[in-house]
Amino acid sequence: MNMYPFHLVHNNRFKGFAFPFIADGKPVPGPSCFLSSIDAGDMKFTPGSENPHRTQFFAALAKPQNLEQLPVYAVEQIHSRDVVIVEKGSPYEGPQADGLLTAAEGLWLSVTVADCLPVFLRDLSGRYRAILHSGWKGTGIVERALSIFIDEWHVSPDDILAVLGPCIRGDCYQVDYERARIFEAEFGCSEGPYPLGPVVRSRNNPDGTLSYYLDLQAANAHLLARFGVRDLAVCQDCTVSDPRLASFRRQGPAAYTRMVALIN
Repeated sequence: MNMYPFHLVHNNRFKGFAFPFIADGKPVPGPSCFLSSIDAGDMKFTPGSENPHRTQFFAALAKPQNLEQLPVYAVEQIHSRDVVIVEKGSPYEGPQADGLLTAAEGLWLSVTVADCLPVFLRDLSGRYRAILHSGWKGTGIVERALSIFIDEWHVSPDDILAVLGPCIRGDCYQVDYERARIFEAEFGCSEGPYPLGPVVRSRNNPDGTLSYYLDLQAANAHLLARFGVRDLAVCQDCTVSDPRLASFRRQGPAAYTRMVALIN
């Protein structure tokens, strides 16, 4: 697997970040990845309700593309491994799920994140795209999406490009032993490769106990590699330590900001 680490560069015009898919070491034209920053406001999606922060952010993205309104599709997220396929004419507000895929031109797909990992997928042609919300409960959702790419859309794994966006990274994602054990059993015990290393790490504490840390990016990189994905870009910025990014763990449950991640 070809690995391409990158850091986010803030765009003041739309208060967020744009970053490309990469193949053979070069940005690939066509569908790209977008993410709001914390200063764009809370991007919470509630079916049937309008969020002015989302409206303003989407308008800023639409302007340079000469669009009056950005055709953004969203789902009510439930920390699952469920995905939906969006087609021309699909309702903008989808069912409960945590991933969206499409083969239709001109559609934007979105999920919200705040420490969980946004996973972006596309094929080399740019026709097939997906965006996924992968937290510790939903890790494995990328397998569902890849199965659709490969088995239903007949895309070769060599032609699938992936980006792992910013999330709570391994050094910050401390969990209890039981959660670490469950995560390791499902995602860290199969044969390699593990391009980003182990999915669970332990650290010795001064009192002789151990602390356990999950690595969402490592788990997803392992799953992508198992499916034969060749090109993977990995964000090096952590939502907990980077003040430009929203974080449930840093901000707390009463005040955290959701970011919206999109693929066009």
